[in-house]
Amino acid sequence: MLRIPRYTFNGITLPLRGWAKRLGIPEKALEGRLIGGWSVEKTLSTPIASWERPQKPSAKFIPPKTSYVIEGDGRFMTVRDWATELGCNKHNIYYCLRYDKPYKCKDGTRITFKRHQAFVHDGIALRACDWATRLNITEEQFLERIKAGLSEDETYKENDDKKNI
Repeated sequence: MLRIPRYTFNGITLPLRGWAKRLGIPEKALEGRLIGGWSVEKTLSTPIASWERPQKPSAKFIPPKTSYVIEGDGRFMTVRDWATELGCNKHNIYYCLRYDKPYKCKDGTRITFKRHQAFVHDGIALRACDWATRLNITEEQFLERIKAGLSEDETYKENDDKKNI
């Protein structure tokens, strides 16, 4: 039978995992201290050092979600929407895109697909030129907002320059 060592400090006896939870210090840090020759009192009374703290990912700007809008017959839809409309599996659409082959419909017509990058905001996926039109700015201004790393609110903020009209 495996015996888990228990440590007593300030009248409380707990295993190392219990002390880690109680003190908010990683169990590996406490274990490393004890292996390094620290006393139980010093191990459990010393606050965690910055190098012992688990690293959290730094908060970085997350660019807007991008996906693809597929053009075929002059219409723009997602792969899922095209597959639903054509009554096929979406992998057929991906195949046509990857190998630059037209899709042969059941009625014999062929549709050539072209992929366009789209930006997703509030569940709406549009191309950069469509977002620019919707926001009353140029496509270049919209892409500059994306490159500048602005927040999502700033990126999709409408241009209120109605004085110039």
